[in-house]
Amino acid sequence: MNWLLQSSTAETLGGVLLHFIWQGTLIGIALQLALWILRGSRAAYRYLACCAAMLAMAAVPSLLLLAALAPSAPVAAAQPAAWTPRVLPYSSAIEPLVHSRVGAALPWIVAIWLAGVLLLSARAFACWVAAQRLAQSKAGIIPAALHASAQRIASSMGVRRAIVVVQSGLAEVPAVVGWIKPVVLIPAGLLTGLIGKHLEYLIAHEIAHIRRNDYLVNLLQTAVETLLFYHPAVWWTSKQIRLERENCCDDLAVSVCGDALGYARALAELEHIRGVETQLALTASGGQLLPRIRRLVLPSFSSTCQPAPVFSLVLAMLVMVGIFVARSASAQSVDNGAADALFAHLHARDWTVEGEVKRLLGEVQASGNIEPFLTALRSRRDWQSREKAAWVLGMAGNTSAVAGLSASLRDDSPSVRHTAAWALGRIGDPRAIDALAANLRDSSAEARSGAVWALGTIGEPRAMDPVVRALADADPDVRTAAAWALGVIGDSRGETALRHALDDQNAEVRKKAAESLARLRR
Repeated sequence: MNWLLQSSTAETLGGVLLHFIWQGTLIGIALQLALWILRGSRAAYRYLACCAAMLAMAAVPSLLLLAALAPSAPVAAAQPAAWTPRVLPYSSAIEPLVHSRVGAALPWIVAIWLAGVLLLSARAFACWVAAQRLAQSKAGIIPAALHASAQRIASSMGVRRAIVVVQSGLAEVPAVVGWIKPVVLIPAGLLTGLIGKHLEYLIAHEIAHIRRNDYLVNLLQTAVETLLFYHPAVWWTSKQIRLERENCCDDLAVSVCGDALGYARALAELEHIRGVETQLALTASGGQLLPRIRRLVLPSFSSTCQPAPVFSLVLAMLVMVGIFVARSASAQSVDNGAADALFAHLHARDWTVEGEVKRLLGEVQASGNIEPFLTALRSRRDWQSREKAAWVLGMAGNTSAVAGLSASLRDDSPSVRHTAAWALGRIGDPRAIDALAANLRDSSAEARSGAVWALGTIGEPRAMDPVVRALADADPDVRTAAAWALGVIGDSRGETALRHALDDQNAEVRKKAAESLARLRR
C-alpha cells in the first residue's frame, strides 16, 4: 500500500479517477438522452442502451490507465531508451490543474478510493454469501405439477440448462441464484398463498432471468459499481439497468404465458409480501412494482425511470466542473508541448540544436509552466531524467520550484543532488538555505560542493556559518567552493576562517581564500 501511494502509480491512477468525473458525466447525460428518445420503444432497446453506457463507463478509465502505464516511444531515433518522458493521456487536458492544485492530495484521493473499493467488495462478498445461503435453504419438495410447469416454461424460452426449482424457507419472494447451475427459489408461503397460475407467472419471470444470463451481467455490473462508486452517474445507470432488466423479463414471461393482465395480478399479489432480498439474487420483485404493473396493463405507459431532480443537479454541477477543468488546462496545453520538446532536445545530446533549446527554454520561462519538470524531478526512475529536470528548473528561475528542488537534495543520485543545489543557487531564494546547509553533511563531495556554491550564490549572511564549517571539509573542491562563497557573501566575520585557509595544503583553496580576503577588505 505504501509503495503504491508513494510512487508515480498513485499520480497516474489519481489522474485517471479525476478524469472520469467529466467522462462519466457525459456518458450519463448521453444515456439520459437515449432513454428519452427510446421512451416509447421496447424495454430491450432501453436495456441495451443502459448496458452500453455501463460498459463505456468501465472501458474509458481502463483504457486511459493502460495508456498511461504503457512505456512511451522514443522521441527521436538518436534518443536512448533510458529516458523517454512519461506523458499521461490527460497531459494536454487536466495535467496542469492536477499537479498545481491537487497534486499533493492525489495519494490521499487514491487511498480513499481504495478504502471505498475494499468496503464495497466486502459488501458484495457478503451478498454473495447470502445468495448461496438462499440457494441451500431447501425447505421441502415442490409439487410435481409445478415442477413440470417450470420445465415446460424453460423449454418454451429456449433454456437448455437444467432448471432446479426448490422450496426455500429463507426466501421471501421468488428468486434465481447462480448462473452455471441456476436454482429457482420458491418461498414456502407462496405455495399456498398464490393460485397456481400466478405462481407459474412468477416462476416464468425467474426463468427469463436465466434465459437472458442476467445473473452474470449483474455480477459484472456490481464490479463496475464497486470500482467507480464515487460517481453518481454510475449508480443512476446501474439503477436504470435493473429497472429495464425487470421490464425485459416481464415482457419475456408475458410472451410465454400469454396473459398480461393475469401476470400483472400476480405482481400485485406479490407486492404485499415483498421483503429485502440480497442484491446478487435476481427476483420477481426487483425494481418498482407499481410502474411495472402499469406498463403491463397500459401499454402506452412508459416505466422508464426519469432522473431525479437531485441527480440532474449533480450532473449539471459535474458538467460545470468539466468545463472549468477544460478551460483551465487549454491555456497550458501548448506549454506542455514546449516542455516535452525541450526534454527531447536535452536528451539528444546534439549541440546543433542548442539554439532550439534556448528558444524552448525561453517559452517555458515566459509561460511559467514548470509542472512537467517538477513531475519528472520527483517521479522519473532514471537519474539522468531527474538531473535534466533540475537543470531546467534552475534555468527557469521560478521560485515555485524551491520546494521540489529542496526535496531532491535527498535524491539517490549524487549528480541529481548536485544539480538540484546548483538550481537552488541560481534561483537565489533564501528559503533554500536550511536545506542546503543540511546537505553539507552529504556523503558525496560533489553534492557538498554544489550546496556550498549555492549558499554563496544566494549570498545571505545567515548562510555564513555553514560555509565556514565547510572550509574544514576533507575534500579540496568543497573547501575551494567555501573559500569562494565567503567572499561572495561579504560578511567580515569570515575573515578569520579565510586567513586560516591561506595555510591550506591545496593551492586552489589558498588562491580562492586570498581572493576572498581581498574582496572583503575593499
